[in-house]
Amino acid sequence: MSKEKENTGEKAKLSAGIKNTAYLVRYVRQHVPALFYTNIMTGILWGYLNIASSVLVIKVVFDMLGEGRPFTDVCKFLLMMSVILLFALGVIYFCEKRLWPVQKLKLGKSLHAELFLKAQKADLRCYDDTKFYTDFIWTVQKAEEEVYTAVGNLGSVLLHVLACIGVIAVMLEVDPFLLVLTAASMACQFVFRLLKTKMNFYRELSLRPLVKKYEYISRVFYMPDYAKELRMSRVDRLLTEEFDGCISKMDAVYKKLQFRLTALETGEQICNVFLTNMLLIFVLVYKIFIVGSVSIGDLSVSIAAVGKLNSMYSGLLESLSQFVQSGMFADKLRTFLDIEQTVASPENPASLPIVPGDIEFRDVSFRYGDGGWVLRHINMKIKAQTKAAVVGYNGAGKSTLVKLLMRFYDPTEGEILLNGKNIKEYDLDEYRHSFGTLFQDFQIYAASLGENVKMGLVESRDEAMIKKALMTAGVADNLRDLSVPLLREYDKNGRLVSGGEAQKIAIARAFLKNPHTYILDEPSSALDPISEYNLNRTLFELSKDKTVIFISHRLSTTRMAEQIYMMEQGRVIEEGNHEELLARGGRYAEMFEKQAEKYRET
Repeated sequence: MSKEKENTGEKAKLSAGIKNTAYLVRYVRQHVPALFYTNIMTGILWGYLNIASSVLVIKVVFDMLGEGRPFTDVCKFLLMMSVILLFALGVIYFCEKRLWPVQKLKLGKSLHAELFLKAQKADLRCYDDTKFYTDFIWTVQKAEEEVYTAVGNLGSVLLHVLACIGVIAVMLEVDPFLLVLTAASMACQFVFRLLKTKMNFYRELSLRPLVKKYEYISRVFYMPDYAKELRMSRVDRLLTEEFDGCISKMDAVYKKLQFRLTALETGEQICNVFLTNMLLIFVLVYKIFIVGSVSIGDLSVSIAAVGKLNSMYSGLLESLSQFVQSGMFADKLRTFLDIEQTVASPENPASLPIVPGDIEFRDVSFRYGDGGWVLRHINMKIKAQTKAAVVGYNGAGKSTLVKLLMRFYDPTEGEILLNGKNIKEYDLDEYRHSFGTLFQDFQIYAASLGENVKMGLVESRDEAMIKKALMTAGVADNLRDLSVPLLREYDKNGRLVSGGEAQKIAIARAFLKNPHTYILDEPSSALDPISEYNLNRTLFELSKDKTVIFISHRLSTTRMAEQIYMMEQGRVIEEGNHEELLARGGRYAEMFEKQAEKYRET
């Protein structure tokens, strides 16, 4: 690559960094204006304090003494400056200790509201991308801190810039040559600091996937979910080996960049110590003893000015370095917030049918990203108000079928119809809300039992309805107190539910919703045979005027279905009712016989 192209690339990166940092600052000004403007105000006040409390006071006092002003005038000046400085300090500390903590909470609330909404709306395909998922976790964890730091740095930059300007004015009056030496030192320090910042950021990028793995393995050893298996197996050896390997790779990343970072740090300190301190003192001493152009008073002011300028410039470099890092982070944040939904509602959505409509898969094929085909040429029609089942061994593509029907993904080829219309023509939220779905990997949340059933999907707060849904799902009488907290994330007295109880609670969610179509993905996988029988009977009683789709590899659940589709390797290989499929003696009959043998043996 030519030097011209490299320079163009660096300018583009710098320009992007400035724009991204400006994006963070604009975000704070728009959503938390009090935090934005008070940071600017305190930056100006701090800048004044830093120049006034040291260099300016020394210069004015020496000038007053040189003019022969009386001691009382000096005392009055110092008293006036003390009152001004104390007032400014009071304003600053009020902002830092009282105002900003509250404003930071508002910033976090606003920022996370956007992040949570984007995470909830983002296509599931994003979670299939490991890099996206890693960046997403990092963005959520760092967002509040980085945005808050960016606006804080805005005040810090103002502070140091104003202080530097004030000190430079004093130095120009004493001797402009001092400023030339100081500027040369500052330019060198800036280059070293900028290189260090970029290297630190890229080191963090390299460490991020390793840190993710490090934290995962750490969680496994202290979370109760894994406690029993850790004690009953030797998986701890594998995890420990992975953990040690992770540490070794992290160590390699540190070692790879440590020499460069040390060299840059050394170069910065040499500039600071040699150019700013030793050389400047030598020049001042030379001017006093040899040239005689500088007085002892000027020497005192110059030394104070040089020290303060060096301190302020070092702080300015730190703030600018943080700006660069914040700009790099902002790029990740903007990338995440700018993600466009590919699975979205149309501009003029069609009206959903009030009563259940026919569901049809028409030559549907699907694959995740650039991977192999998961579903291939699926054709099936589930008539309204009927009971259908999709069966097959694990990995046949059954759950992927549900994901497509729920529009978590759109088919790669073909189309899915509801009531004769492509499901893409309906409003996405309304369409999904019209189904009562139990996923195979359902979750129980750290909330009350009532909220775990309600799930924010129904407006009614009638406890009787929620309890009826729990009873219909077969939840035991001792788990009917809707206020009881589940899990122990926030409450040490939280109720820990068994796998079967959790599945019944998840089923109750679907019953409470009262949709036109039930989709039940392995609805009885954690239930005992009696509970499974009762659930099936209840479902058929409650869903006489509804469509029910079972997804299962347990044929005891699906044998009563009016239409059964047998899947294998992403294709529908057989269809019919239970008796018809048994009579054919195909893969369904073989699967049924294998499962029936287990019951006969017991």
